[in-house]
Amino acid sequence: MSGKSEDSNPDATRDHDREVTTADLFDPVMMLQVQSVYGGHVSADASAAHQRATELLSSGKFDDAILALAQIQEMEPEWPRPAYDTAFAHLLNGEYAQAAEFYKQTLDILPTGFLDTITAIDTLEREARGEFPRGTYRGYAGYLSMSALTNSSFNQFVLLQMIERCPVYAPPYLHSASLTTDPQERLKLIEQGLACNPDRETKSRLLICKALVHHESGDNESTRKLLESVAAGESTFITQRIAKRLLSAFDESEGKQEPH
Repeated sequence: MSGKSEDSNPDATRDHDREVTTADLFDPVMMLQVQSVYGGHVSADASAAHQRATELLSSGKFDDAILALAQIQEMEPEWPRPAYDTAFAHLLNGEYAQAAEFYKQTLDILPTGFLDTITAIDTLEREARGEFPRGTYRGYAGYLSMSALTNSSFNQFVLLQMIERCPVYAPPYLHSASLTTDPQERLKLIEQGLACNPDRETKSRLLICKALVHHESGDNESTRKLLESVAAGESTFITQRIAKRLLSAFDESEGKQEPH
């Protein structure tokens, strides 16, 4: 067995230590790097095998990718990425029940949340109950995978189509709000998302966005209350960390020390 490396990204430790910003709410690459350290130290052999599995997945060889990922999971049982990618392979293959099972395995490995796993589980379960159309999460996952490669106007168009298709699904409101420059329209989208009974991952991100809108308007009291609710509530590792960093920044700007 080769020596250990930090996830499949050699810069993961450095990125984990850097200042987290609100932009990270919409940056899946950063979220992966921040959370990767919580998957434990991954061997170089497992990282190399994962790269090969990713290539199989990208080429549409889902069954081969699933087999390869199962072997990697045996090598690194505390690493959430193989289970997460296995779920994604099943999702792309239209195998929604299997996808949900592997997203749950991902969450078992990393209960604080890994990328969009909590949203995935919630969406797929609600699809199965008939609350959302089948394929809702697959469409959302597709948006996440391509949004960094397309411009904001096209992304907003796709998001509005998703909202039209399923107006009770919260995540598109979150991302649409992030692309909206008008504060009142942004707040409207955030409130619409919060009214959709979002999963705790999406809800905490919406609350942080709402806090920032209040901060822009000078309502520091509402800003602080919202951030404190995320920092102390049932959210996720990444959103708790962002909320705490923002609270610390506000304390510093007000000449206060963060309470211990």
